[in-house]
Amino acid sequence: MRVLYETYFVDFVKLSAVTGRSTAWIETRARREGWVAPESCGADQDQEPRLRKLADRLICELEQMGDLEQEKGFDKARIESVSALTRTIEKLGDITRLSEVGKRKKAKQGAEIADALRKIDKRIVELAREYAAQLGAAESLAD
Repeated sequence: MRVLYETYFVDFVKLSAVTGRSTAWIETRARREGWVAPESCGADQDQEPRLRKLADRLICELEQMGDLEQEKGFDKARIESVSALTRTIEKLGDITRLSEVGKRKKAKQGAEIADALRKIDKRIVELAREYAAQLGAAESLAD
């Protein structure tokens, strides 16, 4: 968790989602162990590429563990490590997929809003022309 927080700028909420631990528990642990806050490291950048990079690294580690286990056999600790890595990779995948869905949804909403604004602008122009025509007709009657 510390590596995710300090190196890849994964916040406590996302760490909680990935690990199943409460954010309060993670914050307490971070204070106790002196985790360095990511704000000083450019944490305002887009997190999606970093999460993908982290998932790739974890997959490589998982593959290496699998190669070692074929030689040595499985023990309980290794099985739990593999299981934890697998869950972490799945959660990172979920987070990045949700991010992509959110971006697509925002883009669609933006397009819908832009379309609605174009229609409103068009209607305003139509109303202005109709009003101008009415004013012109009234002016010609007065002459």
